Amino acid sequence: PYSEFTFDDYIAPSLLQIDQNHIELNSASKMFCMTGFRCGWAVGHEDIIKGIRKVKSQIDSGSPRFIQKAVIKGLNEYTSEKKPKIVKEIIETYEKRRDALMKGLNEIGWKTEKPKATFYVWSHIPEGETNSMDFVKKLIDVGVVLTPGAGFGKFGEGFVRFALTQPINKIKEALERIEKIIN
Repeated sequence: PYSEFTFDDYIAPSLLQIDQNHIELNSASKMFCMTGFRCGWAVGHEDIIKGIRKVKSQIDSGSPRFIQKAVIKGLNEYTSEKKPKIVKEIIETYEKRRDALMKGLNEIGWKTEKPKATFYVWSHIPEGETNSMDFVKKLIDVGVVLTPGAGFGKFGEGFVRFALTQPINKIKEALERIEKIIN
């Protein structure tokens, strides 16, 4: 679902570039801001898609028609390889938020890698912190909520995830609060 949310002219790779034994799943949730509508699609080799169609037809009756029509309208905005205006506008919003967060983190001494895609920033916890859960609890005490990397499994420990879902003024406010904890 995040393949369209790329920044700085980065193009996300596709499994379909590898060979025909893969499928690629996508949804309208992120691309068209339709979270909760539960409408998606699969792209891949015709035989695999036929099998998925058989299974899917026995699981449920599909999304309501009005949702399908909205998704079709969104997909029809793709008239070339370029992203349509509505998608570009959404991406620009997240890119500005990402840039504000990255600038602020650097200014308070928390070095982290600038992501090429998605509306999340995944970062190592600051030096001196021992684990993601304890660090996140400290942030909650000052009114900032991040997702501890440990919630994503053992390889996530030592990381936190920022969501770029708040406006820039809220991101800056969060950065001021974070600075109190790490400095």
